[in-house]
Parts: sequence; C-alpha cells; structure tokens
Amino acid sequence: MTKKMLASIVGLVLALVLAGTLSVTAWAQPGPGPGPGQPGPGPQAGRGPMMGCQPLWNLGFPRTLDPLTIDQAVEATQKYLTFAGRGNPDLVPAKVIDFTNHFQVTVKEQSTGANAFNVVIDKLATGAVCWEPGANVLWNTKYHPGRGPHGPPFGPAPTTQMTVTAERAKELAQKFLNVFLPGTTVDSAVDTFYGFYDLFVLKDGKIVGELSVNGRLGLVWYHTWHGPFVELKKL
Repeated sequence: MTKKMLASIVGLVLALVLAGTLSVTAWAQPGPGPGPGQPGPGPQAGRGPMMGCQPLWNLGFPRTLDPLTIDQAVEATQKYLTFAGRGNPDLVPAKVIDFTNHFQVTVKEQSTGANAFNVVIDKLATGAVCWEPGANVLWNTKYHPGRGPHGPPFGPAPTTQMTVTAERAKELAQKFLNVFLPGTTVDSAVDTFYGFYDLFVLKDGKIVGELSVNGRLGLVWYHTWHGPFVELKKL
C-alpha cells in the first residue's frame, strides 16, 4: 500500500468519525479495588455503554425525550431478563432505586431469595439496560454479563455464605466512611450477593450513596456513578 493510498484511507475514516457515521466509544475502565478501609479509584469516568447494555428501543420501548418511570424501569428489566440471552425464569426484579443518573434494579433468584446482580438503566439519554459496573461484575462469583451463571474455573465457588460476614462488612464499610467520608454512616440493612455485599451510605439518616464490600477479602468499593438518591421501591 502506497503512502498516498494510506493517507486517503485515514482521511476517509476521520471524515466518517467527524460526520458521526462511524462512532468511537471510550469505555469505562474499572480500576483496582481498594483494601479494607481504603478507597480505590473504582470505575474511571468514561463515555459510552457499559458491559451488557441492551437498548430499550430494541426491547419494545419507543425512544422518547421523557424520562422513564420506575414502573418502566421494572418492565425494561423484565424484558432484558426475557430477551437478552438470560432465559432464566428464576430471575426477577426485586428492588428499584432511582438515582439522578439512572435507575438501579436489583435482580434476585426466586427459588433462593438471594440477590443475583444489578442492572442500571439510563433514564434520560440512551434508555439502555446495562450491567452495573464495579463489584457487580468483578466480584460476582455466580453471574456475569454475557456469560450467565458461572462458577469455577472463573472464580471461587458461588455462595452467599462468605468469609466476611454481613456484620463484618458493615464494620469495614464504616471504617472506610470514617476516613474518607466523615459524617456519614453505613445503613443497618445489607444486600447479600454471590461474592459481595451492597450497603447504602447515610447522612443525617438519608441515603447519599452506596458501596460494596468483597465477601472474601473485605475490599471496599464506593459507587461513584449513581448521582444523588431520589427514591426506592421494593417489589
């Protein structure tokens, strides 16, 4: 290939990018998890879809400028669980949290009552159902986007009976908050998943954030992607 031909191809690609015909997406890259009572960078800010995204307009939702409601977020999750390669009737939405940036929906197993994984739904822009990043992907020992349930050899055997107990997870979370978010406390309620716990962060008794604690190593991962809390609905 001559230099002239190569330059022409590069110019064409740049023109397509600038015209919006060919999109270049910067994906969010998760950073290393922190140690007990220590923060880590967590997922770095990025543009574009997260792992496991399924646009709602491909799942029967029309594109609209109106924000989705909580009920529509539940319906979107149900469609995702039915049509997006899961096909597991045991999985159902259990809880919806409305944050300013998106909805977070917890999916649970009906047979065991255990939490399986979280999805986040873009309610303002793309209307996409995505796997929540962070611990939900990297610490989940049973479920993973695009691969469904899994155990060894991908990681430890799936279990909700973990080395770090729920009470210990609350202690580690509070130590983290005492250092890095003074004046906040960890909620008394703990959501147990396969491999990790999710806990709300409170200030003056109100939800102001969320974090995860690794059930084997006690690592703490603060969720930086939600935005302020709006509302919670249990199903």
